[in-house]
Amino acid sequence: MQVVAAVSFQPRLKIPLRNVIGDDEGSVGYSIRGIENYIPQWQELPESINFMDVQAIVSQSGDVLIGWSWEQIYEKDAEFTSAMKDYSGEHTSLKWDLNPVDKTTARCWQKTDRICILGSH
Repeated sequence: MQVVAAVSFQPRLKIPLRNVIGDDEGSVGYSIRGIENYIPQWQELPESINFMDVQAIVSQSGDVLIGWSWEQIYEKDAEFTSAMKDYSGEHTSLKWDLNPVDKTTARCWQKTDRICILGSH
């Protein structure tokens, strides 16, 4: 999240950071994944979980949790939602919460929910 914050405050850092993070295979970058990518296949998805617990799960692989999705109920953020839908290849419109303020309150988790991570491609 600090990378996103740095670029938002200093847009000129975008190119040097892209060179460091890169978009090449095997490089580090942003990805949209399911929490099931980080838990054993025999383990069921949680019915509820908080952001810090998801980060603990994700960090075991060396990735960093940036945000998570919610089912899109209304079209307040339609442009961003559409862009994320195209990027992730999902068919369901999702609302994204990047670096949520409340990281300790559990929320319901559904199979269609996704996480945004910074990690290896």
